[in-house]
Amino acid sequence: MAKISLSSNFTGSTEPDLHFLVQDQADAKALNALGFSSHVLHMDGTPLTDWTKGKNVAENELAGMVNNKSHLVLLLPRFAHENAKIKNMAMAFGEFSRNIGIQFHNPPIERGALVSEVIEHFADTIFSMASMNGHLTITPESSEDAEGPTGNDDDDPATVLFRLIAANFTLARTADREQLFVLPNDKALLGLRAYEVGSSELRHWMTRTYFTSTGKVVPNGAVASVVSTIEGMCAASNYVYKLASRTFQTVSGDIWIDLGTDNNNAVLIKDGAWSIQTSLPYATGTAFLRDGSVLPIQNPAVVSFQDARGKLEKHLLPYANVAPADWPLMVAWMINHMFPNHNSPIMMLLGGSGAGKSTATAAVKYAVEGGLVLGKVGKFKDSEDDVMVAMSKARVTMYDNVSKVSAELSDTLCQVVHGTTHEKRKLRTDSDVVTLKIDSSLILNGIETGHLRGDLKSRMVPINLNSVLVAQSSEQALNDNIVAAHPEIYGALLTLVAKIAPKLSEAPPFPSSGPEGMRMQSYARVLWALDKLWETKGLDHYIKSLNTLSEDLLDDPLLLTIASLVRQHGTYIEEHEAYEGVIGTKEMLHRYQPSTMSERVQEHYGNREPIKPQKLGGMLTRAENEWSRLGVKFSKEARATIRGEQQITYWFRITNQELMDQAKKVVSTL
Repeated sequence: MAKISLSSNFTGSTEPDLHFLVQDQADAKALNALGFSSHVLHMDGTPLTDWTKGKNVAENELAGMVNNKSHLVLLLPRFAHENAKIKNMAMAFGEFSRNIGIQFHNPPIERGALVSEVIEHFADTIFSMASMNGHLTITPESSEDAEGPTGNDDDDPATVLFRLIAANFTLARTADREQLFVLPNDKALLGLRAYEVGSSELRHWMTRTYFTSTGKVVPNGAVASVVSTIEGMCAASNYVYKLASRTFQTVSGDIWIDLGTDNNNAVLIKDGAWSIQTSLPYATGTAFLRDGSVLPIQNPAVVSFQDARGKLEKHLLPYANVAPADWPLMVAWMINHMFPNHNSPIMMLLGGSGAGKSTATAAVKYAVEGGLVLGKVGKFKDSEDDVMVAMSKARVTMYDNVSKVSAELSDTLCQVVHGTTHEKRKLRTDSDVVTLKIDSSLILNGIETGHLRGDLKSRMVPINLNSVLVAQSSEQALNDNIVAAHPEIYGALLTLVAKIAPKLSEAPPFPSSGPEGMRMQSYARVLWALDKLWETKGLDHYIKSLNTLSEDLLDDPLLLTIASLVRQHGTYIEEHEAYEGVIGTKEMLHRYQPSTMSERVQEHYGNREPIKPQKLGGMLTRAENEWSRLGVKFSKEARATIRGEQQITYWFRITNQELMDQAKKVVSTL
């Protein structure tokens, strides 16, 4: 910026000499609070984009206020009063504008324009006019470093640090004030990824910038003090945006994906194609959130639809090591993950020793989320807090050798696939609660799924791996190969997303229960569309895979208990080839509980934990979807007296002959 020095002295008047024309009453109040004179142009909320049409309006608005004297008048964009550099420029103008005989109307500045361009425009126009009239001397020297002013040496560190924030960021919030953040404005007001207030990324920026500006280390407490201050200011800010982590979709259907790189490149998927953009348009009203979950992705290579399948099979399939029939299921999972607002089922990679489960897990995550290197697959801990914290910090979370999942964590993971929150104490020593937003896709691997509950398995995509990993290589060679090929891998996935997006609305409705039922509807639509493009039968295979998972439940002691009661007290309906009957909850508990059964009957059930009466209803509700795949339907009936006892009752219809054959053996031992 040019250095300003006055070439003459001016006597002041009692009236303000610097006037601002703004487009919103909130802007006027903010400027008045700073001591400036401001006037709102009543244009019915329409942005002033053509100064020739708005000139008379502006002059009429000011006519009674400036008394026909010449004053300096600036028209500010909607956002400019929040920018510290504009404020500093305005203050500098005020030093030389007193009675200098200049009246200035600046030409239109497009919304979303670079702030640096706004400053340069003011400087070039105003400074040249003032200089021509002999009021100003301009020296082409920089008077301000790139990070903004730091204040006087006497200022305390927190004040200096806050000035750095004010000079470089616009304070903003979401509409519900649940997220407070700052938008960098040294390059662009919108398009650069936002820092969330309190995040480690913003703290790192503050400590680094303070040191480069002052040559000193930030004292203890200064950062916390500034964070507390800007939290309050962000909460009261008039700048309201939506935040997106990695990807979002506009109302018109356009998909934006943040590549997470320092050059702020993003991918725009529109009209069946994709392209790389350097910033978000103002009209999206959205900013990308800069956090640790968004890993950098190399600029993707342009891959045609005809080549997309071949590129994935060349660069990814050897390390994913997936069985041929399951390959469309894996590709559809990756595509579904890249769609904003799509619920991602849990990918469960199944294979024995030597199948490369860890390699496949890491390769799939790297394919969709990138990074500098291939990530390490974490060791699964059956702890809700540990899993939820890990998932809050990643776009894709992956765990090795899952052999046990508690009932409580299983319920939570069922919620995670639809997006959820998790509350926990900040520290063990205080009572503050932090709410974690969980929006992560999950990849697990293991040998089998028999130990998992049915409602969790219904939210999975089981992927079977080949018995031996085809692409045997060292860890370093694997990392080098995947990283080098990632631009083509990601480019192929983007091409498939672009081609599949228009076809999703054509997908037929899918049942949510029964042998053909699917909980994960958005994934099913993506798989359906991929089948159409690739001429595969992935959707049929997915349904068969879910039914195979459900067959594990034929050994469920509770299901066998109910089937034996229906067999004993119900009726066989030839028309439906089904057994039907009304069973009471007390009967279920009495037959199920280990303490009430003889050893002969217990042999049919195997080991099982006792059920508390108040838990039975919830267990039945969770099992309903999976049992329906096995030909077991039920509904809750009115409380009634059956077989001499008053109890809650359920009506059952069972068409699974294999299950009823097992139930016959139980009944015969009674």
